[in-house]
Amino acid sequence: MFTNLFFVFILSTSFFMCATHDKTKSVQPEKKSEEESKKLTTNEDKIITQATSIREAFVDASPDVLVDIIITTNVSERLQIAMAYTRKYGKPLEHDLETKLGNKDLGKLMTGMFEPRSVFLAKDLRHAIAGLGTDENTLSEILCCLKASELKELIGTYHMLHKKRLFKDIEADTSGDFRKLLLKLVEVVRNENEDDRKEFNLRVADVVKKLNPEVPTSVSTTTKRPLLDHIKYVFHSKKQKAENLYVNIQSIIDVFSTHSFIVIDKASQNYEKITGYELTETIRKSAKKEDFQELLLDILQFSVNRTEFYVHKIHDGLTQYKFKPSRKSLTRALVMLSHSELSHVQLAYQTFFRRKIINVLDGKPGDPYKSAVNRILNSCDN
Repeated sequence: MFTNLFFVFILSTSFFMCATHDKTKSVQPEKKSEEESKKLTTNEDKIITQATSIREAFVDASPDVLVDIIITTNVSERLQIAMAYTRKYGKPLEHDLETKLGNKDLGKLMTGMFEPRSVFLAKDLRHAIAGLGTDENTLSEILCCLKASELKELIGTYHMLHKKRLFKDIEADTSGDFRKLLLKLVEVVRNENEDDRKEFNLRVADVVKKLNPEVPTSVSTTTKRPLLDHIKYVFHSKKQKAENLYVNIQSIIDVFSTHSFIVIDKASQNYEKITGYELTETIRKSAKKEDFQELLLDILQFSVNRTEFYVHKIHDGLTQYKFKPSRKSLTRALVMLSHSELSHVQLAYQTFFRRKIINVLDGKPGDPYKSAVNRILNSCDN
């Protein structure tokens, strides 16, 4: 009962956040016109109708109805539908989705589409930690790319859902530098204030310096090209080779956990201009353990290009997973990204790999998960 009430609370909170995401305008209170009231009533009727359609879909075992709703609604509307379903039938939609959809992958995808994103991610994190062994890929993929506000919400949701603290679970289930960086991330110490341009430039210069002490402190994002070229010449006159471009591990943990994605992106550009090497090379030479290296590269990739981050995560899951192809990253992308973002991911995927995502996804044509994914992706291109 408590879990059900908590889920409804999370839905209400997330809906409020979605509804207030846009900048609010200061206006004088005024009575709703008859037309506005009619519009609100129509919208409420539509939400209730869609909730009823989902209930009927369970009876008819027809997931197509769920997909129809997904491709014609946004996150905020789907949360309203889930709340209406709970009020009408006395059970959370999440519960019925999990118990009445036979296909495991399809059930996870559909449930994720109708629940707050923090709930979806909190469940994924718990499965990654509580299962047999540790799913480092899932921990890295989720925790590497959240803003401070999103991470704080996720940590709170994780505690409410599982009665456990994410920090303690990570501490007990991971090890080495991988654990150190994950714990630093969930401490939520990332500085995301970029209003002061001078402060931003100083932070970028500080990051570049930490990533390679040989880089002069005078380098910043405002440094002009002739001076950059001169510094690069002086830097390379010392005949520093790629194998000497090691970074102090604690320094790189501090950089990747305390600075914003924008600062990391700009610093990586300056680092390459000055040293002549991509930051990825330095990470691969400095981080010896595979899980730690992958987490650093995930943070860097997300900072530099969010679309390409999802493209490579999806592709790796579908083609290069340790034991068998995994649909986890694809499902997360479908749940977390908007229609327009998914459209960009699809286009970039075709550019990189010369194939559509759906053509790489394993499964027979009649596979309900594959059919649902195909329809969702096709709707993003229209």
